[in-house]
Amino acid sequence: MSEIYVHANKLEGSIALPPFKSEVIRYFLLCALSGARSINVVRSADCLNGAISTDDSRLCDDIRHSMNASSFLIDYQCTDDCIDVGGSATLLRLLIPPLLAKYGFARFRTDASLYKRSLESYIDCIKCVIKRLENGIIEVSGRLSQDMKYSIDASASSQFASGMLLALPLIKGMRLHIDGNPVSEPYFELTLRMLNAFNILIERDADGFYLASSTKFTLPEHYSVEGDHSYAANFLAANYMNPCCNIVLSGLNLDSIQADAVAPRLFGRDEISIMNCPDLFPILCIAACAKSGKTVITGTDRLRDKESDRVKSMLNGISAIGGNIEAHSDHVIIHGNGKLRGGRVDAFNDHRIVMAFSIASLICDEPIEIYGADAVKKSAPRFFDDFRSLGGTAIEYNR
Repeated sequence: MSEIYVHANKLEGSIALPPFKSEVIRYFLLCALSGARSINVVRSADCLNGAISTDDSRLCDDIRHSMNASSFLIDYQCTDDCIDVGGSATLLRLLIPPLLAKYGFARFRTDASLYKRSLESYIDCIKCVIKRLENGIIEVSGRLSQDMKYSIDASASSQFASGMLLALPLIKGMRLHIDGNPVSEPYFELTLRMLNAFNILIERDADGFYLASSTKFTLPEHYSVEGDHSYAANFLAANYMNPCCNIVLSGLNLDSIQADAVAPRLFGRDEISIMNCPDLFPILCIAACAKSGKTVITGTDRLRDKESDRVKSMLNGISAIGGNIEAHSDHVIIHGNGKLRGGRVDAFNDHRIVMAFSIASLICDEPIEIYGADAVKKSAPRFFDDFRSLGGTAIEYNR
């Protein structure tokens, strides 16, 4: 596993945002449900037009896996072949309901972190059987039935509710009830909006969600994907943390409905809820260290089941480089003074932890050494290229 030394006195210049990962994953799955084997997409962030190839070095691991996995929604023989989803919880959770609707069975290959993450909401909702086999293999079996009303618990993640929405047009007369408001609700609304773009009209009443008419998946003639605000948040935080920074982000839609578009409005606040934007937690912790005084970040309990236990990851990392952070049952308290010491941190194989501590180097007296820096490939393989292009130092090596 790689390590990297990072440091920066300031970051300045312009970079292009990668495509919004959650939207691209949904796009590929919806294209496959529309029967499209050759997928074209416009990446509005950097004007890449035409077919996207898995050989494109700019694409993150999660998007590569979604491109390959989506084909199984068109043709899946249910043999011993596994659908490789890598470490993408989004991809795994979105795939399960439509695959069960079409085939009643699916087998996935996952990485070590994803293998352990919860799928209990589907067991309770669909009554499916989930087996965790050797070598990261997860096997799911069960059938969705016609004219049934399913209830899904979305309190752990909106991804479960979104997965059920993808299956709804495949099962005649199916209705979907959601218990409570889904956390990360903007991602659920994204699924509804994208289904509408693919000619799937879903309505809701007191009993839940249902297909409005006998519409079928139809590939839109044109589709444009936004730049990723989750990625942008790291560099927007740099601008906030260090007055010498002047980073311009091309492809940033200021009117975006992405959950993480709220990031600039959260920097500097004394109290922050991350219920709808959990991916911002690492960089919000770092931004809190850059200001003087106490910052309370609430809604952190659900972060225990991410790529890492992100509360523990940030607690260990910030403490290791001279910060003051307390972790409680559902919130953290950060006592910032505008500076950090620097030192060695473990990213716990979590891409967002890698990026957050790289940005933290802007307020450090010494460089930060990040163990497990290659985790960044999951969502942002170009991160360190961008970091260097803006004037930062990032020296990678294998121990």
